[in-house]
Parts: sequence; structure tokens; C-alpha cells
Amino acid sequence: MMQERPPYVRFELQTVEYRDNNGNAQFRDEERILITPAGSKDVHIARAEDWLANKERMARDNPPKYNSAWVQRFRSDFELWRKGHQVPEHGTSIRSWPVASPSEVKRCLDANVLTVEDLAQANEPALQRLGMGGRQLKDKAALWLTERAGPGQAVQQVEALKVENAALKERIDGMQETLHEMSQRIAELPKARGRQRAAPEHDDRDVIR
Repeated sequence: MMQERPPYVRFELQTVEYRDNNGNAQFRDEERILITPAGSKDVHIARAEDWLANKERMARDNPPKYNSAWVQRFRSDFELWRKGHQVPEHGTSIRSWPVASPSEVKRCLDANVLTVEDLAQANEPALQRLGMGGRQLKDKAALWLTERAGPGQAVQQVEALKVENAALKERIDGMQETLHEMSQRIAELPKARGRQRAAPEHDDRDVIR
């Protein structure tokens, strides 16, 4: 089952006007976050710190009301942006997708589908914005991701099976050794009993004499 994709977020400084204690107009820069669901043109703007703090509280609720991995990523991106670094795209950028034609890349960017992962999980509104052939593009993205992940996952599974089989073989060898020892002991029991019956009895009178 496909997992829900996080929204796109970006940050910017916006100049806002406020009034000081004397009623005079003043201006200051505020850090804003712009949130856009993948494949959507809708943009929600909020004060960055307030929005992130609210999502962090929601992620700590029991049960969680927001994806904690997403908000951790957003917080990390926010700190990168504050330090003047470029916020990375999370996923395979549509711009660098090797199997997409220039026109397909442009269609995805125009529909605000920025990564192959988002294209592979595009919802109906996003598919409508992609236009004719959008569903085929989505299927191509899903197939490409599956094929790209397949060999690596297969190797990991094979290695895990090797480790599991080695541990299982070691356990079986240990059990067989234990069973062999028990069989030897059981086989020796009649001999030991025979030796006990054949042992001569001591006569106390001989001892006294």
C-alpha cells in the first residue's frame, strides 16, 4: 500500500508592519513557511516557528496526529535555511529523472509534482493537472522506482537469508550433537546395569576373619 507523501515546504522572510507603543508604524522581517501539498497549487503561509511547534506537539500526541518523521525533516530544513543553505528536495528530482522527456518534466513541474516519488503516488487532482497521459506517467514512475529498488532489496534479502540459514544450521548442528551424546548414554545404560549385577558381593564374615 502506498504511503502518503509529505507536503512541500519552503521558507522566506516577509516584511510585516506593526505599531509600536506610541502607535508609530514599524517594520520587521518574519520567518514564514509556505506549505504546498504535493501536486496541489494551494499554498498555506504561516509563521515558521509557530507552525513547526504546533506540528511537533501534534506528533507527540497519543495517538500522534501528525507524522513525526515529516516534522523532523521540516525542522531540519528550517535550520538549514536559517544558516543560508539550500533546502534539498526529498526524493528523486523530476529534473534529474533519466527516463522523462523534457516535455514530461515540464508537465510535472507545472503541476507542482517535483519528485518521482510524488509522481508515483499522485492523487486524482494532480493527475488532472498533469493532463492527458498523466496516469501513464504515474505508472511509469512507480515501475521505475520498483525496478530501481528491486536489485538492492533482493541483495539485502539474500544476505539476510544467508545469515539466518547459517544461524539455523549452527543450531541444528548443536542439537544433533546433543542428540548423539544422549543416544550414546542411553546405549551404555544396559552395559552399566550389567556390570552392576555382575559385581561380586562382599562377605562380611571374610572381613571379620
